Amino acid sequence: MLYGGNTPEAMIAGDFVISTLIIEKKKSLDVVQGKFYLAEPHCLLFETSSPVHQLMKIRYDTTEIYYPEEAKLFRIVYKKGVPDENLSLTDIFNTDIEKALHDAGLRVDKFFNKGDTVFMNWSGRSPGSVTTARVNDNLVLCRTKGKNWSLDLEMRNYRNLNGKSYPEHMRSIVKTKGFEKIEELRLGDVKTGITLPDVFFENWCTIPGIVLKAVDW
Repeated sequence: MLYGGNTPEAMIAGDFVISTLIIEKKKSLDVVQGKFYLAEPHCLLFETSSPVHQLMKIRYDTTEIYYPEEAKLFRIVYKKGVPDENLSLTDIFNTDIEKALHDAGLRVDKFFNKGDTVFMNWSGRSPGSVTTARVNDNLVLCRTKGKNWSLDLEMRNYRNLNGKSYPEHMRSIVKTKGFEKIEELRLGDVKTGITLPDVFFENWCTIPGIVLKAVDW
């Protein structure tokens, strides 16, 4: 748990920018930026400075989003499984996607090479077809196609920190009938040994006057 007694330093930390382009009847673009902290192997923290002040804590299948100035807290519990059209890059960052596919009951039934890239086709209990691709040890693509929708998840610009590789650029492209969403997550000034802000050690649920809304996704 990230409440009391934990190491005050993040495994890695840095700046982030998330841009979301939605193409429907017209185009709309949203840009969010701030600081991120990987506190533990399965605990990712975001502090958004623009367009609003927001704190986000992602642990395993649970995301908490806290608005300090408004004393509002949202808790979202996701049903983990095959990446689909509801995916958000903040939820998938630092996730072992291929392990998640195995846990969802999928297995590799075919693989092939294109240059230095190894592609793997997965089969099993899935709402659609799944293909992943690796360059050396780095996952660079997860493509899922279902009925009337598709998702391409791309990882680029890997950097080795503390013995593990992290992508500094991730992009997801979701397409459904008459709708397209392109989300990009870019990391910058990534460092190790950064002290975690005290606010992330608080149990937000116990803050006096907090308004909590829980959602199953």
